[in-house]
Amino acid sequence: MLKEARAAGLSIERHLGASLQVGPFAKLHRSRRRFYKFKAPFHRPIAHGKGAVLIHRSVKQRWDADPKYRPPNLSAYVAGEQGWGTL
Repeated sequence: MLKEARAAGLSIERHLGASLQVGPFAKLHRSRRRFYKFKAPFHRPIAHGKGAVLIHRSVKQRWDADPKYRPPNLSAYVAGEQGWGTL
């Protein structure tokens, strides 16, 4: 994402790149903090009804390697007719 942000003309603080682990097995961070953890979680639907859904191959790699990685929306999408589709 940092590469894409830079390509879009955004400036990135230098220390951010050094502290990130990249790849499909990077640590997942718990982003639901403070008062957000008291709200019901919202899992966006993956199918958008506007054509093919492209799921990055790193998602499948994490799915295959980590049995704890099962986001509800992704689980429902993969269990449906479309499966993983073409990665």
